Amino acid sequence: MTTLGPSTMDRAVATRHVRPPGAMLERSDAMHAVELTRLLGRQSLEARDRYLGVREHKRSSARADARNDFYERDVVTRLGTVRVPVARTRQRAFLPAGLARLERRAAEVLLLIREAFLRGLSTRAVGRVVALLTEEAVNPQTVSRLTRDLDQAVAQFYQAPLTDDWR
Repeated sequence: MTTLGPSTMDRAVATRHVRPPGAMLERSDAMHAVELTRLLGRQSLEARDRYLGVREHKRSSARADARNDFYERDVVTRLGTVRVPVARTRQRAFLPAGLARLERRAAEVLLLIREAFLRGLSTRAVGRVVALLTEEAVNPQTVSRLTRDLDQAVAQFYQAPLTDDWR
């Protein structure tokens, strides 16, 4: 595993942690969020360097692609919204190992949405509860989409054969 020294990305990460508006994160939570951002950004850079086979500011005739800086992606975690830098080349982007493609919310937040819905909250109320906890609003359509697979489980439950062995 290559060790990267302080780079422009590391300096940028310290200033680009998205703090939820009005949220009072504890000092340790804020430090964890910044460290999480650095770790994910570093994983992304290392994946790009492995793909290119050349470290930054080095030349090689075998290089098939060129670095193209990074873009920022917001991810909702239980620490709030974290802006993760994702390294990219001219032809592809390198998501860190912990992030799936097109995923904006951590697994804990998705579980929170499903649990709140299963406890009987309406889709709008679920959005408000999630907004209180993560400072990231969730619209009712998102709640419905995330809980859609529950419909199949409920249908199976209703169609299951009943045995009458109470005597």
